[in-house]
Amino acid sequence: MPTRFKKRSRKYRGSRTHGWGSHKNHRYGGTKGGRGPGIKRSGHWKIWFYKYEYKQWLKERKGFQTPKQVKLRKLKEINLDDVERLARQHPEIVEHAEGKEVVNLNRLGRFKLLGRGNISRPLIIKVFAASRSAVEKVKAAGGEVVALL
Repeated sequence: MPTRFKKRSRKYRGSRTHGWGSHKNHRYGGTKGGRGPGIKRSGHWKIWFYKYEYKQWLKERKGFQTPKQVKLRKLKEINLDDVERLARQHPEIVEHAEGKEVVNLNRLGRFKLLGRGNISRPLIIKVFAASRSAVEKVKAAGGEVVALL
């Protein structure tokens, strides 16, 4: 028995190009945007933009952007229990002065020394920044922390 209405296809709803790739492909009017003044060149991206990128674009535009020179770079964090391991792995950061080992962590990057763990021998640790608990533990072991900040 014939049907009165043809059922609509549910495939490719909202996909814009229905599997034919770029917006330029599968047209009668070649690859330049079709025949006639149907759509401006700038109009081709609008459907895709409003479907996929519009919300992200709005988020990027909101609020106050801090100028680049004001933004502080985030420091990498390193704990006391990692210092001795790094000194063994990277002998280029270890120097000997005044009968003590000097561990220069600034050669590996910008670090902040945190106080988790302990050190077993007196070290002079050169680092960009250090927490109060880390400084106390190094002094208790007979060492010293030289921080730039």
